[in-house]
Amino acid sequence: MQFSFFDKKREILIDHDGIVEYYPQFFDASEELFQKMITEVKFSQNTIKMWGKELSLPRLESWFGEKAYTYSGLTLKPNPWTPSIFLMKEHIEKNLSQHFNSCLVNLYRTGEDYVGPHADDEKELGAEPCIASVSLGASRKFLMKHRYEKDRQCEILLSSGDLLVMKGPFQHFWVHSLPKMKKEMNPRINLTFRTIY
Repeated sequence: MQFSFFDKKREILIDHDGIVEYYPQFFDASEELFQKMITEVKFSQNTIKMWGKELSLPRLESWFGEKAYTYSGLTLKPNPWTPSIFLMKEHIEKNLSQHFNSCLVNLYRTGEDYVGPHADDEKELGAEPCIASVSLGASRKFLMKHRYEKDRQCEILLSSGDLLVMKGPFQHFWVHSLPKMKKEMNPRINLTFRTIY
């Protein structure tokens, strides 16, 4: 598979207490990539500990790269790169001049699957992590809220092939989420490329 050379429109969604860049239709082969993820990736439903209870995550996930990753008491051991994910990683790295050594792949099966408000601020991600998030499949709302300035928020509808990049001190000042959708929806796959130290 080959991707078109980087000549994409970039929008700055947030430039206050961090930076969020949006590249609509960064991957023009999004349907082909979605099908490759379905066939290449082995997803599982993991559990985390919250409030003294074990809870099943409301989505499926798989972890790729060079190192393990721990969040909310859950440690993910890395799978070897699949050909498609590695090719996507290289394409993003070349065009953003940024290196990534890991990728979390989430499968949202329906609109009922979601991820609540959180920040990717684990120590192994470094002081100011750069995270490149690729959307494939169904379009979903992505919500960002400032931790301290409660009236500051940003909502965007992410569509198949879109790339969203969060960097700088964003994870310290903002939380982000993928809310539930009540209407029936097709599956969505999200790949977040990151660097584990």
